[in-house]
Amino acid sequence: MSQVLETVLSTFQKLSDEYGKLFIPEPRDEAIVNSMISFYEKNYSIVLLLNAMKYYIEFSEEEMVRVYDFALVQGKYRERAEEAEADREEIAKLMRHTKEQMENLT
Repeated sequence: MSQVLETVLSTFQKLSDEYGKLFIPEPRDEAIVNSMISFYEKNYSIVLLLNAMKYYIEFSEEEMVRVYDFALVQGKYRERAEEAEADREEIAKLMRHTKEQMENLT
């Protein structure tokens, strides 16, 4: 098992525990995660995959979360993670700008 695969699966388990969700591993999880890893490495980043996974688990209305179910809706949560990252970058930019203005006043 690759290091990235282990990281993604263990993160799914850890986030499930953190948000009080029941995670039941399935035999097909490795194949599904390998497919998502390949897709995200080519088109986005593994960090974005992990952030999308976090949003899926955090905001899922279901008590049980599955890798398969996440794979089906990951696009929606990827967009949510991208928007959150853009918001964080915008806030950081505004804070730097404000800091520069404050330093120029003194």
